[in-house]
Amino acid sequence: MKVKFIACTDKNFAVGNDGKLLFRIREDMKLFREMTMGSIVVMGRKTFEEIGKPLEGRINIVLSRSDISVGGVHVFRSMEELKAFCMLSENRLKDVFVIGGAEMWELFRRYVSQIHLTKVPDDSPEYDTVFPHDLLTAFTLVHKNQIGIYEKNYQPIVHEVYDRQKYVVVMNRKNDKLVPLRFVDVLEYVGDKPPTTLKDDAVKICINDRIAVKTDLRVYELPLDTLVSVDVVPSVFMDNGLMVAGWDIFEDDFIVYMTLIGKKSISLKRGDIIADVNFYSRHPLIYAP
Repeated sequence: MKVKFIACTDKNFAVGNDGKLLFRIREDMKLFREMTMGSIVVMGRKTFEEIGKPLEGRINIVLSRSDISVGGVHVFRSMEELKAFCMLSENRLKDVFVIGGAEMWELFRRYVSQIHLTKVPDDSPEYDTVFPHDLLTAFTLVHKNQIGIYEKNYQPIVHEVYDRQKYVVVMNRKNDKLVPLRFVDVLEYVGDKPPTTLKDDAVKICINDRIAVKTDLRVYELPLDTLVSVDVVPSVFMDNGLMVAGWDIFEDDFIVYMTLIGKKSISLKRGDIIADVNFYSRHPLIYAP
């Protein structure tokens, strides 16, 4: 899952005024549709009201404290609810496009890995919403192309793509080699029945179950080119067929996707070391105390 920002701005990064978009460029709207189709689009209430209806072919999410009830739209009141939805197995491989407004970009700025900007050669005299262009200091321009001509002054309208490039790995503890991952909670479960809660903060995992496990590791930023290796530690878990199927980072939590392919169920107790992770990066690793 990758978080991406997408916006259409003037030369000064202004995007809207009084709840309305500054521009409705045909070429930009076509590009927006092509890029976001099949993905998750996240927006605030005002942006949704400006659009007026769910975007077809996309999973529409509105993050708002207001009471909104519209068919085809998932409304969440908190980042925690949105996070749980995006972590579902059918969603976690989809790109997440944050399409506005300013509050949404601010909420997601720590997670964004790519920015798409359509730049219109104009100076808008009135605006109250600006794209957070200070973010671009941590990004590199990787693609730029002309998508049209602005009828007002016949100058080119360009589309720019930026990838995050200034990364530092910051974790909540340091280990010179492998970083052990301790079991904290089961975030997601795929199986015949939910894991059974046992005594002493333990859960029972059955054969062929697939789970998303929250670990005690916190990773605050991660370079795109970092190689991450996660392996089940040589223990009773490995002996009984507990395997790592993948990993993810969401809201700083390091998540491990695991499956049990052994011949009998196992119990995971909170605090158990279930796997080791190693980071391979050309960037310096800086650890928080």
